[in-house]
Formats: sequence, C-alpha cells, structure tokens
Amino acid sequence: DLQTLVPKLIYLKDILPDTASWLRKASCVAVFWCPYSSNKLFLACLEYKLSDHDYNGVGYIYDLSTHSVTRVNPSRYGKYGLWLGNDERGWLKGSKEGVDSILLSSGIYLLQQDSIYPLPTGYKHSFTQSLNTNDIIGTDGLSQQTDELEIYLNSTYFRESHSISGGSGKMSFSPNGRKIALSVVPRTPTTNQQEIYTYGFEEVWIIDRDNITTRDEFASYKLNFQELFCMYSFSGISAEYITDSTLAVSMHKDGDNISPLWEITDKGRIIRQLTK
Repeated sequence: DLQTLVPKLIYLKDILPDTASWLRKASCVAVFWCPYSSNKLFLACLEYKLSDHDYNGVGYIYDLSTHSVTRVNPSRYGKYGLWLGNDERGWLKGSKEGVDSILLSSGIYLLQQDSIYPLPTGYKHSFTQSLNTNDIIGTDGLSQQTDELEIYLNSTYFRESHSISGGSGKMSFSPNGRKIALSVVPRTPTTNQQEIYTYGFEEVWIIDRDNITTRDEFASYKLNFQELFCMYSFSGISAEYITDSTLAVSMHKDGDNISPLWEITDKGRIIRQLTK
C-alpha cells in the first residue's frame, strides 16, 4: 500500500484448493492486477503433484476483499492444467465483471465461455498494455539476423542497437502512457576469443516517447544502479511505474540478504524505501 507502506502477505497454501495432493507448494510465476477492480489478482502458478512428479500450469483469480478463488484452466489442458509449463501471460484490458479475457501464449482465453481464440496480428511473446491509454508494447526478443532487440510500440517497429541478454525483461508504461521502463541485462562484444560477450548487471532503460530520435536506439536514457546508487538486484529490478516520473524497483546494497522495494525517479534519484 503506497499510502501506508504496510505490506500484505498472501500465502498460496492458505488460499488455493486441493493442495494436499501436491508434491510441494505451488510456485507463482507471475501476478497481474485486474483491469476493472483493484481487489482482484490473477496468479499464474505451477503446481507439483505427488502422483507423477510432474508439474502443471494453472491460473487463479483471487479476490482480496472476499478471499474467494476462481480457478482458470482451459478445459483443453485437462484436469490438472498445462503440462510442464504455464502460458498465461496477462489479464486483458477489455475484460469486465463476468467477461474475463486472459492472454495465453497460444491465444486469447475467454474464461466464462471456456473458449480460446487465435491471437490477433501484432501480439508478441512479451506483451504489456498501458492501463490508462490504448498503447501496447511487445517484443519477441532478439533478432536472429542482427542479434538486436526488436520491439513494436503499437504498430511502429524499433530496433535497439545496444545488445542485451535474451530480449527484454519487465516492461511498464507510465500512467500517462508517454514513458516506458524496460528492465534489461546489457551485453557488449569482447576481444577475448573464448567469450563472445561480456554481461553487465541489470539496468533500467527509459523510453521517452516525446524524445525518440531514431528507430535504431529508442532508449532515451539508461539507469545503471551500480553507478547511481551502488546497488544490485537478486532476481531482477522489475521496474514498475508508480507515477509519471517515479518507479518502484527491487535493489539492495552489497552484502544484504534481501532486495527491498524502493521508489526512485526515472532520472535516477532515490525517494524512499517502500519495504523492509
């Protein structure tokens, strides 16, 4: 809660059904806010069963106010969900109460109809919607020909000539839709014959849509956390816009056991620590 800074912990074992048959507790691979209610979360999970030691991907919609849980699992995936993976990628903005659309890697799943429709042209592997505008950013990662990041912002194609590792990570629009934060791992060529690239620590790249000058280098400026804050991140910075000029990021000082959340400006100044 950004007003009180009081965190609320949600334990999957307390809210998900049928956990007695699992080999171990479910892992949550992604969380999405509901586009029409601040009380609902979509949880993309992996469940591990005792019976065959395999795991399956299923989704759950959890209501924070009523503590009710709705299982999201296309019937074509069978009783236990998608075998050896989870392809649930988001809760689409056009959803409303009783008519929920879930983005899958294979199509768009209409929950109440239990039907899957083909993906429209333009949907990419990594896909982020602006909550307040009609903007979309998507990428399939690095080009096989140029090894550069390829991104589509709405219908406009960009190529980032500064190479990064494995495509982009988390992408987040500012509330007004004019800026986009990308959490990425940069890499640079090396003269060492045993190595093709050297990898840096994760950075945050800011796309300022009002100041894009070329389609070959769209990031307006880049935040290097070691240079700015002498900070690092265990499992990803995961930059998320809070306001039109500030981000929530995960970072820690050398030697810390956890990476707390911090609020920083998108120009690289610490405002406050959000979690302990």
